[in-house]
Amino acid sequence: MELKIKQLRIKHNGVVVQIYYSLRVKIKKAIIFAYGLPSAPLNKNDYLVGNFIEKGFLVACPQYMGTYDSEGEFSLDNCVESINATIDLLNLNKIAPEFNAEEIVLCGGSFGASIVLLCASKEKEIKKVISIAVPLNWTEKDIKEESEFIEKLWKYTHRIKKNNFKTLLRMDLTKIISDLEDKKLFLIHGKNDKVVDVKNSFAIFNALEKQQKTNRLLILEEEHIGCGTLCNKNIFEEVIEWLK
Repeated sequence: MELKIKQLRIKHNGVVVQIYYSLRVKIKKAIIFAYGLPSAPLNKNDYLVGNFIEKGFLVACPQYMGTYDSEGEFSLDNCVESINATIDLLNLNKIAPEFNAEEIVLCGGSFGASIVLLCASKEKEIKKVISIAVPLNWTEKDIKEESEFIEKLWKYTHRIKKNNFKTLLRMDLTKIISDLEDKKLFLIHGKNDKVVDVKNSFAIFNALEKQQKTNRLLILEEEHIGCGTLCNKNIFEEVIEWLK
């Protein structure tokens, strides 16, 4: 069956959110994807979008404040707020008459993984998070390298002032792990990741010892990975089974 994916582009609280769904598939759940830094939101033709829609998901891809067409300035807090704005938009239930999701799932790759975990730590509504290659914090060296790279190649889509980059220094996921005790986490990381240490995902999984029966930790023989790793059929099916 051809999905005939529908695409909506909605600005809510200054955040542009791309919404993908199919009228031919009953929507059961919604999944919000948070991208890395720098990177881009998933688009209609991404293989991953169609895969999740086939499984009964509405797919939402927000643009962080200060990037692409969203308003405002880029900052750590505003990236989290961009996910919050998307959750609020989905809860308005006005995207499509057929939209009646049982729950909202968050998924983030690299920087996006940090953002969705920070969001989930404060959002009682969010119960399931897929975290891929998550950084626990940022250093001055990280910021210098990333800001120079973005200035050279991504400055037209990522309008990030140098001072705003420094807000990432406030990131410390070790302080919010205890706030994730009532969540289900699926942590994925590449064993040979030279960008974000695989120890980060181990640290979160081990710290939530009581949740190890419901949480998952999947270590791959890969280097740095992002949400695209869910295009692997076996991994995707494993994640879908876990989400049930």
